[in-house]
Amino acid sequence: MKRVNYYLSDLQLKEVEKVTKKIDMNKSEFVRRAIDEYLEKIKKKYNIK
Repeated sequence: MKRVNYYLSDLQLKEVEKVTKKIDMNKSEFVRRAIDEYLEKIKKKYNIK
């Protein structure tokens, strides 16, 4: 795993913090899972292997 930096809007960060606190998950894991889900969705939509 490699470390990367991304910018989130204030609202995005606020919502991520709210959700991760409620589900007891760290923010990094939440973002990784969200990216994985979005990648699968896009790959299916554009037929990317």
